[in-house]
Amino acid sequence: MSTNRQIILASASPRRKELLKNIFPTFQIIPSSKEEETIFHTPEAFVMDLSHTKAEDIMQQLILHDSNTSLTDSAPDALASPCLVIGADTIVCYRNQLLGKPADMDAARATLSELSGHTHQVYTGVTLFWNTDAQIMQHSFVSCTNVTFDRISPTELTDYLTARDSSGKYPWADKAGGYGIQEAFGAKFIQKIEGDYFNVVGLPVHELYVALKKFDLI
Repeated sequence: MSTNRQIILASASPRRKELLKNIFPTFQIIPSSKEEETIFHTPEAFVMDLSHTKAEDIMQQLILHDSNTSLTDSAPDALASPCLVIGADTIVCYRNQLLGKPADMDAARATLSELSGHTHQVYTGVTLFWNTDAQIMQHSFVSCTNVTFDRISPTELTDYLTARDSSGKYPWADKAGGYGIQEAFGAKFIQKIEGDYFNVVGLPVHELYVALKKFDLI
């Protein structure tokens, strides 16, 4: 999909990078360095706020001349060439409890033991920042997918938690809820999903595409 805008993904996630290629074959990756902090505790508000923080941080770096200018200033000379920043954040929710990336193996075991044999929700918030003429525009949305796990035995769980990938890392360490639907563990134990599969991976591609078309960004 061609565009004359500079496209920026405000995320270091390799999964989001691969998914965004379905819409934009080429784009830049500039991860936000902002702390992932929010005052919100409901899953929808939580992911929307964090996605907004990430996208706003990178947009601020891209288009403003100095740190004393805010994004509410829309003078033409404060704007750079046309650009689009995409921020996203994903979290798992089970029985109103927000489950982020496990801090350690014990946390990953506790999380996945809870999810075993039950249905949970995966929420991804997406925020777009872009400029047009003398204005800075933004749009946010949230996608939710229901994921149902089969029963996971203690032995099966231990095998997963202690295995490392080809780079020597634990697969559960950098994933909300401690698992990846696109990996072997997800393939073996996820019985069904209701909603967008790609949302669980980390980016609701269809909803993003619809939003981009709505605002003439592609």
